[in-house]
Amino acid sequence: METFCSNLQNLHKLAQREGISLDSSSQFLSLVFDISDMSSWPPIFTGSDLKSILVFFNIKKTDQNSSFPLFTRVLASCLTSLKTSVPEEVLGQIMEVVAMPYISASKDLGFSAAQLLATIFVIAPDDSQTKSKILALLSTPSPSSIQLTQSILSQFQKTQKPVPEILWKSVQINFQQLLSKFVTTRISGQQAKVAETAKSIVDMIEVTAFHSQIPTNFLAELFKVASSPDLTPGIAVDTLFRFSQLFRKHRTHFDVFELPEFWNILLNGILLDHLPTRRQSVFLLKEFVSEIQQTKKESPFISQWNSNQWDQFFVILDTLEESKSHLFCPVWESFPALLKLQAPPQDLKEVAVKWIIALFQRGDQSFKFYY
Repeated sequence: METFCSNLQNLHKLAQREGISLDSSSQFLSLVFDISDMSSWPPIFTGSDLKSILVFFNIKKTDQNSSFPLFTRVLASCLTSLKTSVPEEVLGQIMEVVAMPYISASKDLGFSAAQLLATIFVIAPDDSQTKSKILALLSTPSPSSIQLTQSILSQFQKTQKPVPEILWKSVQINFQQLLSKFVTTRISGQQAKVAETAKSIVDMIEVTAFHSQIPTNFLAELFKVASSPDLTPGIAVDTLFRFSQLFRKHRTHFDVFELPEFWNILLNGILLDHLPTRRQSVFLLKEFVSEIQQTKKESPFISQWNSNQWDQFFVILDTLEESKSHLFCPVWESFPALLKLQAPPQDLKEVAVKWIIALFQRGDQSFKFYY
């Protein structure tokens, strides 16, 4: 072929004769790349060729065009297989014509463009203009830069290459942006965006953890958000609930179980008037107490009771959700067992008193009388 797209019309006619539907652009695009000689691809693949393909398949930023994801996947596959043999000029053309214009497009197109840019970033020389332009894009806070950051980290994960130091600065910037977005959407009650942002936060931490370079301050900053005085106790509990698995998984990096603020969030949570939040708090408390007991790790925040006493505490707490006192009173008779601490009172009295007072406060909320 003289150029990559010079015979697109003829190939399309051939595709029709072979039984490939005119509407099946993805099948046709696949055929185009199957026929092409990829070994000679870099020298003949030009910016005008790329534009011709985009025009031919009527790919626009506002379209949910099924051809674009396939097109970018094929390009990424070609770049990955050719690696260092791809001239920087070609990388630049692909970046400028295909990836950059679509990075801020709709969700599917933007994701595909980010994946392609990530591939280019990984194989481009460190001192290339191509890599510098992508880094500049990463350093500009935007939804697309967050998506691109995650895509690039994932590419390094697949190739098992070390992440360059210069990239971590962009990772930090985008992580802070995610945290700010999470707080804003959570306070405003935009539940769909809250879930989406929370997933992005988890994904970014997980992919950095894979490289054994997860900054401890990522988890610390995330917990700082949960324990911020700017959030209501209910939002604080919900934030812990959303990221509880993450905190548990990465305790070697940042152990929230050692922080009094962590237990205070749960303690405050079980006293809230909002039933779903109370249930979240109790669920988390049960899970965390059980985990610490299984690991047999001493904790100044739960070691005042043994497992049987904690079970009794939760039975009393759960029964307080009942609206009839005759269901609650028999259970309350086991309360004196919680006064028998498992360590000298001077060590655990203050902590134990907090949980015991919480039971009385819940009883007051439930039955409107003081014991």
